[in-house]
Amino acid sequence: MQPTDAPMTSSESGPSPYLVLVGHCTPDSGMLRSVIAQVAPKAMVVRVTTGSQLAEHRCPQAIWLVNRVLDGDFDSDDGMELIANTSASPGAPTLLLISNLPEAQTEAIRRGALLGFGKKALYADATKAALARALEHATSGGPPSSANAT
Repeated sequence: MQPTDAPMTSSESGPSPYLVLVGHCTPDSGMLRSVIAQVAPKAMVVRVTTGSQLAEHRCPQAIWLVNRVLDGDFDSDDGMELIANTSASPGAPTLLLISNLPEAQTEAIRRGALLGFGKKALYADATKAALARALEHATSGGPPSSANAT
């Protein structure tokens, strides 16, 4: 389903936020959906566990929450590689790395992602701020002034 097909909300003039959980196991996907619901209650969230599914959800309005180590059937299990390859191509979605490792976050930003967050701090204010920045980025077509701020 492309974001243009996403349901409209009563409080917005555009489609609902569109987030893609890339390479996360079922329990982690449930936790991520929970925090997303706090920030964007009307968001459409899909879980992707194969490379072929991923192509169906590639568009500039999407936000991909990419696991550092991909769970599923992808060409590689390296989420960093996926971020680098995806961000370098036209029409790339907004990308965030999901990792507790600060050095991994730094590397993901270098490869084209916005500042992401780790699963250990899922309900922290910084996590909600990272999601809010990603939503702003995806809906505005460009990075907010503090897109990679900590």
